[in-house]
Amino acid sequence: MEIYSFVSTKGGVGKTSIAYNFATYLSERDNYVLVIDQDHQCSISQLFDCDKQQHTVKGIYTGEKVGIKNVRKNIDLITGDYYLDRTEDWVISQPNTDTKLLTWVTMNLKDNLNISQYDYIIIDTHPDFRTATR
Repeated sequence: MEIYSFVSTKGGVGKTSIAYNFATYLSERDNYVLVIDQDHQCSISQLFDCDKQQHTVKGIYTGEKVGIKNVRKNIDLITGDYYLDRTEDWVISQPNTDTKLLTWVTMNLKDNLNISQYDYIIIDTHPDFRTATR
């Protein structure tokens, strides 16, 4: 499994477009791709027409249920959360804040979400360097 994260502290530089196009490119070559939307604007979730606020990326940081939705052939999505910034404000006071995502992926490699089935994980981020981006 390879993990790619598209990061910039400036908005409007094409992070979401690159993540979307790269995920599509990989899926068309028969790779199984998980896209994680960590942008508070939920732009990539909107591009996949899947920005419903149930079982979102927020659960990675809070321990709530995280849903993985199939959005295209070979592409699954963890939907973004419009209030992820509020969650980050809380998470910053918790231990191991900068490793929450890595820990969550590791814990779910073989468990109920079976993250190990994906060839690629693509992470779209918010234009900042807060907890979710780090």
